[in-house]
Amino acid sequence: MPFHSAHQYFHDLDELYEKISGLDIRLIPLKKGGIIHRINLFSSENVIIQNLTIGQSAHHVGASPKDRVTFGLPSKEKINIDLNGNLINDSLIIFSQGGEFSSVSPEGYSPITVSIERSWLQQFAIYHEIPLDIDTIDSNIVVIPIPSQIKTQLKRVFMCIASEKYELKAREYLMQYELPLLLLQLTYLQDKINIKNATKKTNTLEKAFNFIQLNSKYSISIKEICEASCIQERSLERGFKEYFGISPNNYLRLYRLQQAKIQIRKSHGMVNVSDIALNCGFAHLGRFSNYYGDFFNELPSETVYKSRVSQPTGKLS
Repeated sequence: MPFHSAHQYFHDLDELYEKISGLDIRLIPLKKGGIIHRINLFSSENVIIQNLTIGQSAHHVGASPKDRVTFGLPSKEKINIDLNGNLINDSLIIFSQGGEFSSVSPEGYSPITVSIERSWLQQFAIYHEIPLDIDTIDSNIVVIPIPSQIKTQLKRVFMCIASEKYELKAREYLMQYELPLLLLQLTYLQDKINIKNATKKTNTLEKAFNFIQLNSKYSISIKEICEASCIQERSLERGFKEYFGISPNNYLRLYRLQQAKIQIRKSHGMVNVSDIALNCGFAHLGRFSNYYGDFFNELPSETVYKSRVSQPTGKLS
């Protein structure tokens, strides 16, 4: 099975997540941008492996496509990953069919994801005599501990990919050792792993985030967020600072700014910036411009200009 590799660099998180393959993901920055972001992609017809380097703290929200099973390998031991209210530190995460996830990364986050076509995964498991029943992970999110040596070996593979001299060796090594080792972890599904159903009641922080997401264009208060999330204001403040590193008010502002930037980019100058700002919950245009410029290091008018001259491109593949 032939693999090919590709490398791309981005200065903008919006450009970055639009290019990500194998995951339906959104990246909400929690700190100022302007730092280079990179994707190393290593893929075949059935397997997509990515090493995604993010130079700033960000909130990730996403899911695995329905026709794929995606393994997520965090690069930091103390990384917050919220799976239906369960905070995970250092594990191999499997985002199964339609399985949603939420994670907060620190600066320098460099995770590895392995996204595999479902029917091919089943054939691969049978060929390698791995007792995997693909149906057991339908509609579930599964947390499987990964041995540290596998994590180290995977990172070595990505280091080799960057060099043409070692690329062929890395491909052979990956196919002979890494995929079977990763799939062997799935055997824990039979009796050792606590499977968390995706429909399980989410925790209060996720409720608060969902409320903000649905109502960000309206004038909402901390009191309303607390009432919708069934949480006290002090607990909400503490929870957001522990999980996101910022206050609920700042998260709401950053979320609104991110939505505004996405809409400005997509409008290609055909929609008035003031209308977009109002639609994203900013009643004062001058204050919006100040917030926008301070966080993104560019004015809304600069984003408009860039959107006009940029050419639409497809996903990296």
